[in-house]
Amino acid sequence: MRDFISTNSFNSVAAGQTATIDLPVGGLTYHQCRIRYGTGTAGGASQANMESEITAVRIKVDGKVQRRFSAVELFAINAFNGIAFQTGELPIFFSEPWRRSAQGEDALAWGTADIGTFQIEVDLAAGATAPTLEAYLEVERVSRPMGAIVKWRRYNVPVSAAGVVNVTTLPKIDAYYRLHAHTGNVSDVEILVDQLQRYKASAARNTAILQDYGKSPQAGWFHVAFDRTDRVADALAMRGAQRAVSEYRIDFNMSAAGSFDLITETLGPRD
Repeated sequence: MRDFISTNSFNSVAAGQTATIDLPVGGLTYHQCRIRYGTGTAGGASQANMESEITAVRIKVDGKVQRRFSAVELFAINAFNGIAFQTGELPIFFSEPWRRSAQGEDALAWGTADIGTFQIEVDLAAGATAPTLEAYLEVERVSRPMGAIVKWRRYNVPVSAAGVVNVTTLPKIDAYYRLHAHTGNVSDVEILVDQLQRYKASAARNTAILQDYGKSPQAGWFHVAFDRTDRVADALAMRGAQRAVSEYRIDFNMSAAGSFDLITETLGPRD
C-alpha cells in the first residue's frame, strides 16, 4: 500500500526568498508530494493568494531541474485533469491518478534507488505575509530506480502580431504528452512532424474533443493532449522506427498579438 507521511522541513521560508526542502531518497518510490501553504495575507491561502505568492516551483534530481512551474500553471493543469483546488494545498503528482489503468499510473511514479538528491525549491513573492510551508508525501516503501518520468518545461513564445506563429525550437528528445499554451488568443493549432500532420484543430473543436475524453479545458489556455485517452503509451514520439525526428513544428494561429508561456509535458529519462 501507499503510505502518506510527513517529511523534512523547508529551509528559508520567508517573503522574497527561495524555500528549499530535501526529500529522502533510496528506499522510497514517490507518487505525490503535497505542499501545505499558509499565509497571513487577508483571505488566507486562497487560490488567488497562492497564485500571487508562489511564483515558481522547481523539482530537482541530482541538481538538475526536471519540472518548473508557477502556482498558476500547476492549478490550471491539475484542473485540466479534474483535480479541484483545495485551500492551502499545492499537490504535485508524480504518478498520475487520471491514467486509465493502475499499471499506467504506477509506471510513472518516481523511484529513488539510483539518485543522490531530490529537492524542491519554492520561490515566494516579496509581498507574501508570514508564509509557511509543510510537505507531505504519498510513497511506497519500495526501492526501485528512476525510470521514465514526466518532465515539465516552460518556454516563452514571442507574438508580435496576429497570424501564424511557428514554433520549431522545442527539443526533439523525449516523447510529448501535452502542450499547454497560456493564452486565450489561439484560434487554431497545427502540429507537423517531418511534414506529416499529426494534429489540427480550432479552439472550439479542441475543447470539444478534450471534453469528450473527460478533460476540463481551462479558460485562457489552449491545451493539446496527445495522450487524451489517458493511456501511458499514447505520446508523440520524437523517434521513428529508423531515425530521430528532424522536424517538429507547431503553428499557432493567433487572433491578436501577445507573447505567451508554453508548458510542455514530456516522457523520458531524467535530465
